[in-house]
Amino acid sequence: MLKTIENSEVISFDVANESKKLFENLKKNVPEMLKTIKNYTKNSETMNTILGNKTKNEINQIQTINGLNLKNEILSTLSSNMSDISKMRKLYLELNKRLSYDVNYLTLKDQQKGNIINRNKFINFNLLKSKDVICFGWSRLYKELLIDAGIAENRITIMGKNHNWIEVDLGDMIIIADATENIKGIHDLTNVKAGAPTTGFAYLNKTESGIRLKDCAEDMIDIIKKQWINVDNEIGYLKHNKYASELYLDAKLKFQNSVIYQKLFSANEFNDKLKMLLRFPLKENMTGLEAYLYYKKMAENIFGVGLNKNMLEYNGNTIKFGYIAQGANFISKITAIQSNGNKTIVLYSKQFGIKIFNDEINANEFMRHPNERKE
Repeated sequence: MLKTIENSEVISFDVANESKKLFENLKKNVPEMLKTIKNYTKNSETMNTILGNKTKNEINQIQTINGLNLKNEILSTLSSNMSDISKMRKLYLELNKRLSYDVNYLTLKDQQKGNIINRNKFINFNLLKSKDVICFGWSRLYKELLIDAGIAENRITIMGKNHNWIEVDLGDMIIIADATENIKGIHDLTNVKAGAPTTGFAYLNKTESGIRLKDCAEDMIDIIKKQWINVDNEIGYLKHNKYASELYLDAKLKFQNSVIYQKLFSANEFNDKLKMLLRFPLKENMTGLEAYLYYKKMAENIFGVGLNKNMLEYNGNTIKFGYIAQGANFISKITAIQSNGNKTIVLYSKQFGIKIFNDEINANEFMRHPNERKE
């Protein structure tokens, strides 16, 4: 079933005003705390943007992440007989399953982005309070895992200035690991959650040191995606030598003409394929931006055709994929237009779950006030 937030009271308040009242009270009673809270008063506007429309459950979750427990959980997936390369690959996959890209970085002003960058540049698992990271934080967390797994620190380098990734020296070869780079329209934080081949983990000649994978030729990216089939099969990321995102397509090709398949899935019907797409459960805490990327990946498998500029065409029907940024909230939007003109509009965000509409007017009205509860 698709994840949605139900029976959850939505908080919509002016954090700046509430913070002012709180700090005035503290000033009267605990003057020695003023220095500690001074920086928070300056950031009340940012807090209002990020927290103002979140649910109580989501706000309560912000400080509940225990970074050391998360690290131990990831390290526990390794086995003693793994090679160094298998360890690097396994840790890459397990870390990406558990982290998300910090969409606040895409929406906030430059000064506020600077705060996110600074926090990520000094992050470690002991300080980790949120699963949302950008490239700087992801690289440092991955490096920490590698060292704890026994990879010599002098072999590991955090590369780049405005964008960070990891390189591991293997003599004449290197491993490049870059989960936050947008390569061919998607990054590996989403690829791994979809059980898809990765594009940000490469085994290359040392002469390629310093290269950003997004700058590689398309055929090189296709090779990178196929490099890890044997290792991924060994460490359990594949089943029957197939990635999870490919298994559905494989099954469809084998059984789509069978009577049982037709009866269960009505495989020739566009509307039923759309329903099939929406039945795929989203991963826990997936943001609207991640859902947008995830749905695109799964749609190509279900319909058996590729996307052209975020649009999929199938037997005279069209599906358009997009997303809308509303402050720190990202909303994934799927617009399905059938050959007879009928529309289905699907909106998803972490804040309100999934909503389905039959016309643009109602969808647009909902997006203007996404957190108002209508009974």
